[in-house]
Amino acid sequence: MIVGLGNPYRRDDAVGPVMLERLDDLDTYFCQGDPLGLMTALDDHAVVIIVDAVLGNQPGRIHRWQWGQTPPELLTTRLSSHSLPLLTTLKLMEKQNRLPEHTVVYAVEAEDFSMGVGFSPEVEAALPELERRIREEIGPFHPEDPVDE
Repeated sequence: MIVGLGNPYRRDDAVGPVMLERLDDLDTYFCQGDPLGLMTALDDHAVVIIVDAVLGNQPGRIHRWQWGQTPPELLTTRLSSHSLPLLTTLKLMEKQNRLPEHTVVYAVEAEDFSMGVGFSPEVEAALPELERRIREEIGPFHPEDPVDE
């Protein structure tokens, strides 16, 4: 499952929702403000890729982090537009044995979280690469032509 976090009406924060539109041929879930909603949405999923915008110094830079690795500083020390930081939500899910076995976060450094639609140029330019990387990652878990048995 691909999860898009963010607000579609806060410019660069729309990375998650817009990526879901680009990946609409896959199993997707939109989560606007409360990552706790992930807990029930991800039940019975062994694989999840979460897409979110983060405050950073290089707008458009894409970070990939897999659960079990040391989280990047962006996910631990930056402010969050969510009611509960994503990392905290994932830790709660792990404590409750509800965290999917393969959990990956793609975080895109954003510049503009103001109200409105449309991305900053750097974030807009990063979208094709982000989509390519997600499709590549989900590929082994999502065969194009399932074999009938």
